[in-house]
Amino acid sequence: MARKSRKSAVSNEKPIFIGVGTVKIESAELEFQRWLSRSQLKVEKLTPAQGVDAMLDFYRYERPSVDLGEGGDMLLYQWGTYDWGEGEAFELNITRQFISPETEEEEGDECIWQLGLTFKFTPERIKGASNQWCTSPEKLEDFRKSIYDSEPLKILGNEKPNSVSLEYEQAG
Repeated sequence: MARKSRKSAVSNEKPIFIGVGTVKIESAELEFQRWLSRSQLKVEKLTPAQGVDAMLDFYRYERPSVDLGEGGDMLLYQWGTYDWGEGEAFELNITRQFISPETEEEEGDECIWQLGLTFKFTPERIKGASNQWCTSPEKLEDFRKSIYDSEPLKILGNEKPNSVSLEYEQAG
């Protein structure tokens, strides 16, 4: 696996390592599960803090061959209380979104794939909803700090959720 290391502009920061073309978009779910397995983690046993860390590290080190300038590989952190037909639940989610270069000529969401890790809790725990995007590996550490400063991760980060799911699907 090829990796590049570059020093951050601030001297006391650790180097940012960026892999080169290691994730295949069509097998991102399987590759993420392998990533977890190498750390002796299982999706169904994750706490939100473990899941967020795993997804952020997977984003940092396992890079696809996509155009970052066109939003080809981004992260989304989102949370809120929702009812998708099974009753209300508070959801904390971290999603990695790929735009497949092989299908960029297609219109709409047909070329967008999302690998989402969702943690569900009882709805009374936290009120409100929010989301935030990370658009490039260079912005990852600020994104990580923002997630760890968020109320949901402060309160629920190390708690066992009611359920955990990993889904990989085409957006739209």
